[in-house]
Amino acid sequence: MASVYLETSFFSACVSKRTSAKSVAWRETSNEWWSTQAAKHELYVSDEVIEELSDPEFTEGPSALEMLRGLYLLDLECILKPVWDRLPAGRFSGF
Repeated sequence: MASVYLETSFFSACVSKRTSAKSVAWRETSNEWWSTQAAKHELYVSDEVIEELSDPEFTEGPSALEMLRGLYLLDLECILKPVWDRLPAGRFSGF
């Protein structure tokens, strides 16, 4: 089973109430993927996704957060730290 990392904009698109043609298309495409493909993958989100979806100014946050039920939490620091350790010293600030 393939692993998929889902970021904030995916969930935002799924619950969006926007009516522009682009927003409607993103919502329909995202929800179609969710209903037909999500169960075929191990789905991951990060703490950052949870934090962004929990923002009180995001009115659709509760609906988006409900979609996270049963997903895996990805520890980005554990994954990215080895990458940062390989980058040239002093060139980037990291963990």
